[in-house]
Amino acid sequence: MHALLSLLPGIALICDSNGVVHYCSQDPDGGCKTRARLEDIMDAALCRVVEEGLREAVLTGREFRSRAVAARVDDKEAAWSVRVSPLDHEDDGRPLFAVLAAPLDCAHESDAPENPLCVKNFYSTIFMNTAAIKVIVDPADWSFVDANPAAEQFYGWSRSELRRMTVQDVSLSPAPVLEKHSILSRTGRREPFEAMHRLADGAVRWVRVFASPVRNADRLLIYCLIQDITEQRQAADFMERNKQFLQSFLDATPLMVFVKDLQGRYLFVNQAVEAGAGMPAEDIIGKTAADLFSGESLRIMVRNDNAVIQGRCCLVFEEPARMSGRERMYLTTKAPMFDAQGNVYAVTGVAADITKLKDTEQRLRQAYSDMERRVNERTAELRKSKETLQKLWRSLIRAQEAERSRIAQEIHDQAGEMITIATIELENLRRATPGAEDTVRIISNNLKELTSALRAICYGLHPVMLDRFGLSAAVEHYVNEIKKGSSFVMHSHVEYLHPKDLPPHVALFLYRALQESLTNIARHAGPCEVFVRLERKGRSLALSVKDTGRGF
Repeated sequence: MHALLSLLPGIALICDSNGVVHYCSQDPDGGCKTRARLEDIMDAALCRVVEEGLREAVLTGREFRSRAVAARVDDKEAAWSVRVSPLDHEDDGRPLFAVLAAPLDCAHESDAPENPLCVKNFYSTIFMNTAAIKVIVDPADWSFVDANPAAEQFYGWSRSELRRMTVQDVSLSPAPVLEKHSILSRTGRREPFEAMHRLADGAVRWVRVFASPVRNADRLLIYCLIQDITEQRQAADFMERNKQFLQSFLDATPLMVFVKDLQGRYLFVNQAVEAGAGMPAEDIIGKTAADLFSGESLRIMVRNDNAVIQGRCCLVFEEPARMSGRERMYLTTKAPMFDAQGNVYAVTGVAADITKLKDTEQRLRQAYSDMERRVNERTAELRKSKETLQKLWRSLIRAQEAERSRIAQEIHDQAGEMITIATIELENLRRATPGAEDTVRIISNNLKELTSALRAICYGLHPVMLDRFGLSAAVEHYVNEIKKGSSFVMHSHVEYLHPKDLPPHVALFLYRALQESLTNIARHAGPCEVFVRLERKGRSLALSVKDTGRGF
């Protein structure tokens, strides 16, 4: 690289947008290993022109060419031209630019009045004949000293009108803010700032101002490069409003809602999670389950997350966790989130506290154990005790399914209504905000994904099709849903059974057995073929699930 640069006349270098030099023709070792800055290599006058060229090249993406600048190099006063060209390369995410500063034959305008590279035309080129909005301000009274045609077009006032105006005539920022940035500009600290500017037609636009001090003879002026960022601010405000709306929507549900990335870091939590964890969302976001949980709870959560990611489908788990100062049990439905390329990039979950239900279940199990002991002690009461226990067990299943059905109905009613309202509001926003179609479409797609995820959660909690159409239809529907979102190759044979052919609790038992079998395959089998059969065998009914996976 150094050999190539050394063949060019004058000073040739490659630097990034911050003015850090990477290669320079004047470096004998072929590359500035110390990452020198422009002011360490060239004259101050040349350095100012190169920095101006870098700013304009960053904004426009086009090559910048100066006309002539008087500079002292090697103790000789001469006229130089500067060219700054964008390169198709980056360094640590910062674009690189080629800079060539070459001496001219004419050192003063009087030496060659027709030469376009002389000082008079230099001002015209870098200030007047550019698409960037530029003004020069006198910090003594905030008056406009000059404005280029792009500024005339932007503000709506002519150049002569702008020269009779001050910054306070267009800026809606308070005076202390203006004074602060005046001081920064005078000291040479080039920090861009944002402000609201009023146009001739009364419109208000957000602008970003890059201000730098320049000196004309003994007079200090401020050179301002202005960028219109109104659309950026409007888009950012729109996104923030919708983010707050979505947060409010999810905070309204009593269920715990969260989103994790593939590394297990929490990306989003609602207020129910905050209440359970006993800490605000900002203390949870960015942390992993390992930062909040430990022991068996952590192991189960990580295992379940991996099962959802690998299976690429919605799964339902019972997960223990210490929340609100005590050990609790949650019925957690987790689903993968896919990007535009179909890759899983996050896991979303909805958790319902079933601690009371599990406590009841535990008490019933204890009652079952006590009853068995009594059966062993009292043979005479065997038949009656056994029937009692079976009734209790059926009651447990009915209670569990009733609770799941209630939870699924609450999710469907509350979340479905709020998603519908959100969709209508987004459509109103799209009509009221020109240029926001893409953003509205993205949020609408996210709401559709959320709707699909909630629908899957509801169906996982309670299979409505089993109640309405019987076991055969429910099995076929569930197998078809698994085909859509998993890596399995599914083969199924389902014999039709009339809904009245089976008692409801038997049909429910077989359906839950199918769910558990396919869940275990998703966790442990890996990509494989799965065979599901539901058929009559004489007076019996057989459900079989087989796979060709690797197993445990």
